[in-house]
Amino acid sequence: CTKGTEVSDLFCTTYVMGATDAAINLDRVMSPGEPHFCLPSGVQPKQLVEIVKDYIRDNPADRADVAGEMADVALMRAFPCR
Repeated sequence: CTKGTEVSDLFCTTYVMGATDAAINLDRVMSPGEPHFCLPSGVQPKQLVEIVKDYIRDNPADRADVAGEMADVALMRAFPCR
């Protein structure tokens, strides 16, 4: 997600959106009514990518973790359910 090329940006966005969709669907199956995060209406893919990139940049110790887990944590912190 750091190369800044069109292909890299597309891959990054696709990955983050896939991780987001997977987390949402897993929550629906595993813990209905108790989602890990609550996305606001109208949130854009670019916003989600920036949140995940910021989390990875700000938490270098977590970079060895699974990327999908880092995306989940980033989104939980950015969009907690109230």
